[in-house]
Amino acid sequence: MKKIILPILLLVSFNSFAFEWHGFKSGMTGDEVKELTSAKYASSCDWKCKKAYFEKRGTDSPPSLWDMSFSFTSESKLWRIQMNYLESGGSHAVAQTRILQELFPDAELQKRSESTSYGSTDYVVAMLIDNDLFVEDVERIYNNTKDKY
Repeated sequence: MKKIILPILLLVSFNSFAFEWHGFKSGMTGDEVKELTSAKYASSCDWKCKKAYFEKRGTDSPPSLWDMSFSFTSESKLWRIQMNYLESGGSHAVAQTRILQELFPDAELQKRSESTSYGSTDYVVAMLIDNDLFVEDVERIYNNTKDKY
């Protein structure tokens, strides 16, 4: 019986999807993220906010990181960080992709472009996701709203 219970307890207590990145941890509240970044809103940290955040920590910001956005569950728990990196060119682009794939092996890197009157900017997008928090939130929302449809 002990042989059955121990693996189950280890699986329940081990969350392989939780993340920690430069002071941000999955499960943090929106208020904690807002306090950490000193941003006006908990959901995003633009390039100025990002620069101030890393300076306050006494570290350099990751190369080409332009901004970050944060997604929260319905109970205000951080479940995703989206990091938008300015896309490099040539051999720098290959190295950048390799580095991001090594740092975030579970993340699917995506590319996006943003056009303004000044031209277009290309980004490589990396997301850290706490899948367990997301799935728990989906279930909570589903159970709390299914009888209302």
